[in-house]
Amino acid sequence: MKKELGQYFLGHESVRVFWDTNSRDGGCQLPGDWVKAGNVYVGQIVIGFSLSWSEVVETLLHEAFEYAACKQGCRFTGDYRTNSSPSHGLFIMTHDQFSEITAQVGVFSSIVLPDLAAAYKKHKK
Repeated sequence: MKKELGQYFLGHESVRVFWDTNSRDGGCQLPGDWVKAGNVYVGQIVIGFSLSWSEVVETLLHEAFEYAACKQGCRFTGDYRTNSSPSHGLFIMTHDQFSEITAQVGVFSSIVLPDLAAAYKKHKK
């Protein structure tokens, strides 16, 4: 079951974060994205809760970094088209872009993690 954790800033953009009790996976969707969930107007990150706590944190960091890298225009497919199929991504960035993305993900994660930990603890009881 997918439940909304809240809405948080990742960089300069608001992103809705969800947790899914039936998933062992994660995902992110940019506004206007074509992903199976349909067109969205606010970016989304979904974190599977059928995982250990360390895997939940790993998934959050992975999806947040991927989202921020896509927003920076750093994600390409093998033929260098931007933002194509999610599983075929190639990330190309400068060190400055890497630093900016890392800073955005660090701030985002520090704000999201306490709420995520509380939801995870409540779910696992």
